[in-house]
Amino acid sequence: MSGSEQNSAPTLSSYDWSFLAERVEGAPWSIAAREAGLWGLDRLRAEFGPRWPPGWREPGGMPAEIASCFWALAGLCGTISLALAFERLRGTEGLSTLRKSIKRGSDQGRFASLRLQVRHAALARSAGFDITLEPLIPGGETRADLLIGGEDIELAVEAFAVLRDSRTMSASAWLERSREGLRRLGEELCVDFEGSVEAPLGDEETTDWLDEVSRYARVCAQGVSLPPLTVNGVTVTVTAAQPGGGSSFRMPLVSHGERLGSRLADKVEQTARSGARWLLIDSLDHLWHMTRWSQQSLAKKGEQLAALFRHELRDARHLLGVVITDGAALMRPAAHEETIEESEFTALVRRSDAWHVRETVIVPLGSDAECTLPLWRSILDAESGWVSRELRANGLALPPELAFVPTAGPALPDQRAVRG
Repeated sequence: MSGSEQNSAPTLSSYDWSFLAERVEGAPWSIAAREAGLWGLDRLRAEFGPRWPPGWREPGGMPAEIASCFWALAGLCGTISLALAFERLRGTEGLSTLRKSIKRGSDQGRFASLRLQVRHAALARSAGFDITLEPLIPGGETRADLLIGGEDIELAVEAFAVLRDSRTMSASAWLERSREGLRRLGEELCVDFEGSVEAPLGDEETTDWLDEVSRYARVCAQGVSLPPLTVNGVTVTVTAAQPGGGSSFRMPLVSHGERLGSRLADKVEQTARSGARWLLIDSLDHLWHMTRWSQQSLAKKGEQLAALFRHELRDARHLLGVVITDGAALMRPAAHEETIEESEFTALVRRSDAWHVRETVIVPLGSDAECTLPLWRSILDAESGWVSRELRANGLALPPELAFVPTAGPALPDQRAVRG
């Protein structure tokens, strides 16, 4: 589902618009997909100028969807969607300010927040609402992210993404660097590795650790059972296996509720200064994707998120509510659209293309929020079939790779979901 993988990735210095366009032209996509991909790159080049790509060479500064648009289907989808959003926002008040923020370069966390801002602004505009990006709300000391205007109703919004915590990201990066050595050792000796990483090891420690793991592995390969090997923040158990080379490690334990609560506290202060009255959140920290909580029904998620937000924001009298989404971060071809309306929350699943659905929970924080819920529903409903509609609006055919063919059946957790 991720397209044709390349054996060796090009260096960052080779990336520019021409390089990407050449690769998309030669990609194993359909003609319609290649045309849409080339249109997307050309549209983004027009938006950001020919010199934007050099900023991507900074660590973590390259938008993942654009970097992978010629070899991963998720990257192609993301590039096309980003270009469609900017096309929909053409001429929107405040777009130049947002564009400058993106062109200055940023880490992935900040870019994820900007992407969320762009996406929902485009959805709102496609639903017929007035949009102002980076607005200065009357009485506000700083700018909010979005001002969405409906009939006698306005939504002033602060948007942000929650990514994985730094401990988990550091542990994951260290494990990726070490995994190849474990794989070779496991295949040679027919052993597997299982363990946990609470904190990464330094370079010298890693070398010593791999040497010790090698000695352990040679003993375990003879059928001897040894206790786990622990070196500082890394624990590993070695077991004989046919064939070997597999590895499975737990990352640091994370309290997603505490992390989200901490971010909410920061944003409450920010919204008090900007005048924003709604929080819009993309949850990209694996809460929605790789935890037991994520396997619950949409109704259960809604109930628990509503309880969390009402507790954490009980003193934030100026806020009307929270809209939180899973970021449409998984490729889920079998998931069905769904709507749940309760007094404490509204939860929706909406499909934008053949691969991506977004789960969203709207939590009003008081009776004053009730009149704004239909506006939020209209914005979120606009994501259903959004890619195909926007492609047609720009004179482009819907690529067969992105065409969703609905199937009958209830909305069930899709066990085949992969990172997209």
